[in-house]
Amino acid sequence: MSPSLLSPADLRHLLHHPVQRHAPLVIDVRPVRHFNRGHIPGSHHLSRALLLSSELPDQDLVVIAEDDQRAGELGNALHQRGFHRQIRSLHGGLPAWVRAGLPLEQAPGASSTPSLAPLVLAALASVVLVLQHAPLVWLAAPWAAWLIAPRLLAPRSFRAEEIPQQRTA
Repeated sequence: MSPSLLSPADLRHLLHHPVQRHAPLVIDVRPVRHFNRGHIPGSHHLSRALLLSSELPDQDLVVIAEDDQRAGELGNALHQRGFHRQIRSLHGGLPAWVRAGLPLEQAPGASSTPSLAPLVLAALASVVLVLQHAPLVWLAAPWAAWLIAPRLLAPRSFRAEEIPQQRTA
């Protein structure tokens, strides 16, 4: 049985005005790096495997997945495992939440900007290559420039789930 779909506005209303004083447990099963960049306030990260192998909560669930199909597959797997509480999912996933202008939280220490560590390592590797093999400098320098310069100079484009959101009070 696939989970019923909630619009972002319906989910926000459900979280702020729970039915019978019991708010559903919001489980985000997206990759942890996506969860750390931004997630629905109050949601908890669990991998699909951990959710399916752990003791099931005695609470209704709202599943946040990459898309509706994956949320449906997870809902079916939970029902097959014996979970008979209500399972819902956010229609359109986190991108729909962002498009609706609703707030996101970031995990402590998470950054929405990409790390420059791989680029620095590539530059250092090419310097070492040049120092060890001076005749190859004419081959290494263009490759290093080709690898590093476009990434440093090009404007960064974000996917919907990566767009940093301002928290509203």
